[in-house]
Amino acid sequence: MQRNVLGVASTTTAAADASVITVDTSGGNRTISLPALSGVVGRQYTFINTGTNDMVIDPNGSEKIVNTSTTTLTRDVKGSVVTIIATSGFWAVVSDFVP
Repeated sequence: MQRNVLGVASTTTAAADASVITVDTSGGNRTISLPALSGVVGRQYTFINTGTNDMVIDPNGSEKIVNTSTTTLTRDVKGSVVTIIATSGFWAVVSDFVP
């Protein structure tokens, strides 16, 4: 299975056609906004932090990422990898690796 890889170096919204997003945080914190859950159930994203500043994954509006104490998920370690999937009520963390 081929995956579409997108590299970003600025705050942006996760592209509908991307499945792996490398986030260059070497120039500062970067926030990746997620699309609204409605209409994307089953969509999976993998985020990879390639720098040393904050990679912030931000769900739409009041939507949540399960197993987080806030509405966002932040990783600030180079090489961190987070995979999430959209369910009908929340974004679920499939895997979370921090080296």
